[in-house]
Amino acid sequence: MGKKLLILGAGNSHVPIIKTAKRMGLYTIVMDKNPNAPGFEFCDKKIKLDGGNQDHVLKVAKNLKVDGVLATGDYAVIPAAYASEKLGLATIGLKIAMLVTNKGKLFTKFARNGIPLPRRIIVIDYKESLKAVKEIGFPIILKPVYSFGASRGVIRVNNYDE
Repeated sequence: MGKKLLILGAGNSHVPIIKTAKRMGLYTIVMDKNPNAPGFEFCDKKIKLDGGNQDHVLKVAKNLKVDGVLATGDYAVIPAAYASEKLGLATIGLKIAMLVTNKGKLFTKFARNGIPLPRRIIVIDYKESLKAVKEIGFPIILKPVYSFGASRGVIRVNNYDE
């Protein structure tokens, strides 16, 4: 058996990752809370648990003595880093994982370090968003600080009616 890789996520978008790991000769352990996740068809071992739960990820990684934990989307970055750090595996670390999954903190750090970004205002409620519109103007893009991958919750707003 090759090195064991715990892959967090077995949805359609994860299938190419699972197949690539298999081609690389890795023993693939795939974790997803959906018992019918399509990626389960292609892995060596399936675990029907939530890969977004850091305690589940740590327990599985420890019990199966994995060599690595791979987050396949924002949703699992923190649990992957947490488990990897606890087990002494290669990782970006929990501190960086928490930074890169929080767009507000990430963009603030970019700005402090002179990295150019589109104009943005971090708001926490509707009233603050109205103030931001007055300052920036339409159209604006609204994006949650935590989107858990892809573009969940991201919308373009063209006017006050929207």
